[in-house]
Amino acid sequence: MHPARFVVTVSSGEDRIAALETAVARIHADIDAVAQQMEKFQTELREAVESEQHQRRTALERLRSVQHKDLRASALLPEATGLIWLLVGVILSTIPAEVSAGLYKLWP
Repeated sequence: MHPARFVVTVSSGEDRIAALETAVARIHADIDAVAQQMEKFQTELREAVESEQHQRRTALERLRSVQHKDLRASALLPEATGLIWLLVGVILSTIPAEVSAGLYKLWP
C-alpha cells in the first residue's frame, strides 16, 4: 500500500489518462495486498478457532470421564453410611422392647 498521495501535474489529456491508469493500477495492487492479508488473517483465525474447539472438546471429555469415575466411587460411601445408620436405628429401636420384656420376666 502507498500511504502518500501522489500529485501529477500534466498538461495533455493523454498524460492525464496515463496518470489515472497508473493510479488505478496502484489502487488495484493495494486492494490485492489487503485481500491477501485478509485471507491470511481469516485462515489463521479459522485454525485458531478449530484448535481451541479441539482442546475444549478434549478437556470436556476428560472432565466427564473423571466426573463419572468420581460419582461411581463416591456413591458407595453414602450408601454404606446410610446402611450402617439404618442398622443402628433398627437395633436401638428394638432393644427397648426386648429389655422391657426381659425385665418384666425377671421382676413380675
